[in-house]
Amino acid sequence: MMGAVRDNLQQNLNYYLKANKMTQKKLSELLDVSQAAVTNWTKGKNSPDIETLIRICNILKISINDILDVGVPVADSNLSKTERAYIQKYIALDCNGKSLVHLIIDNETQRMHTQTVQPISSEAPEHSLPEDDNIIPIVFYDLPVSAGTGIYLNDSYKEEIEVERNAITECTDFALRINGDSMEPRYHNGDVLLVREQSSVEQGECGIFILNGEGYFKKLGRNQLLSLNPKYRPIPIHEYDTVSCIGKVLGTL
Repeated sequence: MMGAVRDNLQQNLNYYLKANKMTQKKLSELLDVSQAAVTNWTKGKNSPDIETLIRICNILKISINDILDVGVPVADSNLSKTERAYIQKYIALDCNGKSLVHLIIDNETQRMHTQTVQPISSEAPEHSLPEDDNIIPIVFYDLPVSAGTGIYLNDSYKEEIEVERNAITECTDFALRINGDSMEPRYHNGDVLLVREQSSVEQGECGIFILNGEGYFKKLGRNQLLSLNPKYRPIPIHEYDTVSCIGKVLGTL
């Protein structure tokens, strides 16, 4: 049902933008977010948080039900009480929470589609041992992300570690360690980050960035990299800077 909510939001956001003769650029300016973020909402790639969703409804002069529904009020639809409760909880999640829900749903959907019944062998080897399907290997770069040289992806520091299989670790491409307290209170010195390789993240999401050759674990702001710890100032990104995103931080071990 979470996928249905996101599909409804995508469909109805496009409809009400056209009905109000409003461009994605204009909406992004009114919300003070990037146009890319609005584009991702209209394409169904992700969803705005509940506060932003309320602001969108106020701008478009519609209700929450209007933008989430496909013609039938949620309360009057065939959804059960439990399903409606989960939808409301999903809407209230932040970007990280929604990303995790999407990962779990996608993973479980794929598992159900690919799951097959294995024939039972009557002649199993006498001393065969079952494999541990709950353990998977991931690449670990044993050089702190705040080392500042941008070389933590060098093979010299790479090793393979075994971790418990779950929805997050299955989507993890590599792991690395934090050095410092700039991302407290959510992340702490010595934590091992689980990272999915991707070339960009949305504003408000945490990622691994290379800025002018130096590695940073930060939250992406508007033309700046942000720390969660208020004692650290934002790091501005200028037009003359060289910056790239290595991946999105999914969580910690």
